[in-house]
Amino acid sequence: MKSETGRAGAWLVFAVLLGLGGVAFWYVTSQRAPVGSQVTPAPAKTVQTTKADTAAGDAKPRPKPAPEQVRLLQVPSRPAGDVIKAIVPTKYKRGLFWKLERPGFRPSYLLGTAHSGDQRVLQVIPRIKKQLDQAEALCTELKLDFFTVFSITKVMLYSGGKTLKSEIGDKLYTQVLEVARKRGLSAEQLNRFKPWAVTMTFSLPEKERRGAGLDMKLYAEAARQRKKLCGLEEVQEQISVFANMPLADQVRLLQLTIDHYDKIQQQTDALIQHYSNGDLASMARLMTQSPLTQDDKITNDFVFSLVVRRNYVMANRMQPYLRQGNAFIAIGALHLPGRQGVLRLLESMGYKVTRIF
Repeated sequence: MKSETGRAGAWLVFAVLLGLGGVAFWYVTSQRAPVGSQVTPAPAKTVQTTKADTAAGDAKPRPKPAPEQVRLLQVPSRPAGDVIKAIVPTKYKRGLFWKLERPGFRPSYLLGTAHSGDQRVLQVIPRIKKQLDQAEALCTELKLDFFTVFSITKVMLYSGGKTLKSEIGDKLYTQVLEVARKRGLSAEQLNRFKPWAVTMTFSLPEKERRGAGLDMKLYAEAARQRKKLCGLEEVQEQISVFANMPLADQVRLLQLTIDHYDKIQQQTDALIQHYSNGDLASMARLMTQSPLTQDDKITNDFVFSLVVRRNYVMANRMQPYLRQGNAFIAIGALHLPGRQGVLRLLESMGYKVTRIF
């Protein structure tokens, strides 16, 4: 029989790695509204004219040929086989920060993030600051502007008279409030949120419940520098896996979260430690060794929707920015490894992928 702790833990570790629901709670309202600036094209290089050109009266240099168009990947519509194996590193087992190069393109950079404000996560910022400062564009999973945060919050909140208490019952609601008090959340705040949103909130490490996560800090800094800002996904694409979950499943997941709250906090702490070590293999193993991820069709479909399919979508949508060059891409670290991870997909599209750290 599968461990209920493992079942709840695996879902929530996915949430921390991939950021589902966290944006609304990490949003820093004091930041000025992001204003993107247009990407400045690379200066044209002088092309030497040949004697034949001069003889023919062609005094102007010929334009440099445009780089070869990248062929986009076909996004799979359904899982093929055991997709849990797709997140297990076979090549790129370590590393959070990568340089992306392709003939004819200026180099760009890719950072794997953990959507957390833990200091062990934020310690990567000084190590990537030079490349971030020099980049002309920052692309995150979502464009973390006011419209996005508003849209996420709208999906997370009840309307039409429903409340968390009315949907989950008095007994579970009382248990939820006990955990909420540990996190400094009031009943009034919590009662407006749907069960899946409360689960996502409780998955965040308790000790860093206040303050912006890594993605938000990167986005705020890029906005301050008036860089071009872009999102690789739409809100509904990212949260649909949870937002479309039947109420009964939402309630069950919330109950598991409450029952095993301390254990889940320990698992999240272990995840962040693996992240701080740049250990992609251990992060992936945290998923694959859970009882939830063993011979479970529901999990197979879940991981496909939450990880694998999104890897293809984001790899494709990076292309206009990678083609322009000098872009900085920041996405959840779990999207990087595996035979269908973003690093391998970019490699298949003709990019040279080099680990910086």
